[in-house]
Amino acid sequence: MNKTIAVTLFLYLLLILAFGALLLFVPFGPWDHDSGYYLLVSSMRNAGLLMYRDFPLQYPPLQLLINSGLMSLPLSRNELALLIPSFWLLSNLILTFFYSLKVTEHLRFSLLMGIIYCWFMIENGANHVTLEQGVIFFGLLACLVLTPFINTIPKLMMAFCMSTFSLLCKQIGVLFFIPTLFQLIFMRPWSFKLLIASFMAVLTPILLVFQFNFVDLNDITKNIFLKIVKYGQAKGLDFSIFFLEFQRSPFSIAIYILVILCGFILYQQIRLKKKKNELVLLFIQLLLFFLFLGTRLIRNFPHYSINTWPLIVCLFCLSYKYGHQIFQYFPKALAITLLVLSLYMSQSMINKIPSSAHSSVLLGFFAPLAEEIKKLHLDESKILQLGEEPIIEFLSAKLPSHPQFGWSTPYDLYNPSGEVAVLIDHGKRVIELDLVRKKLVNRGYRLSYENQFPNSSEPIYVGQIYQRQK
Repeated sequence: MNKTIAVTLFLYLLLILAFGALLLFVPFGPWDHDSGYYLLVSSMRNAGLLMYRDFPLQYPPLQLLINSGLMSLPLSRNELALLIPSFWLLSNLILTFFYSLKVTEHLRFSLLMGIIYCWFMIENGANHVTLEQGVIFFGLLACLVLTPFINTIPKLMMAFCMSTFSLLCKQIGVLFFIPTLFQLIFMRPWSFKLLIASFMAVLTPILLVFQFNFVDLNDITKNIFLKIVKYGQAKGLDFSIFFLEFQRSPFSIAIYILVILCGFILYQQIRLKKKKNELVLLFIQLLLFFLFLGTRLIRNFPHYSINTWPLIVCLFCLSYKYGHQIFQYFPKALAITLLVLSLYMSQSMINKIPSSAHSSVLLGFFAPLAEEIKKLHLDESKILQLGEEPIIEFLSAKLPSHPQFGWSTPYDLYNPSGEVAVLIDHGKRVIELDLVRKKLVNRGYRLSYENQFPNSSEPIYVGQIYQRQK
């Protein structure tokens, strides 16, 4: 066996290890309550309720509609909670590999980019259902037709379509229109027909998506645009991210530094060719990278960082392909650096992979709690949840009796009613929750079930079911 075949096989094995770790982190990784919310919304749409009209939603519908379609599969809710995030993770891995192969025409580097993708997703909380997965899926497709510099109308129309689909997953996807509009401006020959064709390329995906969830335009405007503006204004900018990120994920910081280095190499390479169009496009790609990363200044959620992935893979692949024109050994240096980072992550992740379902908050806490609720065989109107964890509603296959609000009720607005109260204590044990428990007991409720995660003196979650005594 020669050295080339050995390295290729080693990278295949490393990719299998990395993706296996990524799949394990779907149930075993840190939980995010947004995952339960997105799953619940998709199940509500699958039950015939319309987004924006029957219940509020501040996000575009595309990815949630796709998730709703996956829920038609003959699987249990527990299985769907694992399948749906795994579907998006696998889809984006495949796209990353084929994008890298198309640009670099190098199998081993494409495998390496797939490995880096897996570790980057793990490090930035992509193990749960999140709208960012849809954004980068269609963002990668947009980059696929935008790289290298394009000069055909069909490719431009496809880029507009993919950018629109990215926007229809989450509002931040609108940023992918920036390089596409740049391509339109420099398209030659330029004509009014080209402008009309571009407009239709944007309008067609919108009409296609909203025909599956057609509601009044006023409802869409109030939900998607006005609510997201209020969401962004809720807090000021938090610049502490730039210091905390070094502690949270050195791997991510290393990737960001490499992106800047690759941008510099590409700048030097394009400057030598004296192609202004490509130079402007490079600056736009770097701008998008920092804009996507900058969303964490508004809300410091690590999974916001995965929006940068299409730009990361694009800049890595282009610099690998053309970097030798500036520095002969740059492609090899880049590949070796990424391989070292991959090996470092492989070693560090071995100690993080749990060994049983009891280490999973999804399988070891929420699923058993939801199963207890299902055993009660009660109508949704008889059940009230205290504590915002929509995953319980999804796993118990129950829809909110009042979709405008769901089960979740703020503790300070709680008025005991119904036959069952589900109390979710996020391990804080605050006085407010003790008052709620006393109020439940005074109103004739008795504790019938209790579970906590992990099973220690300082649990992160405590779940309790109180039933009214007859």
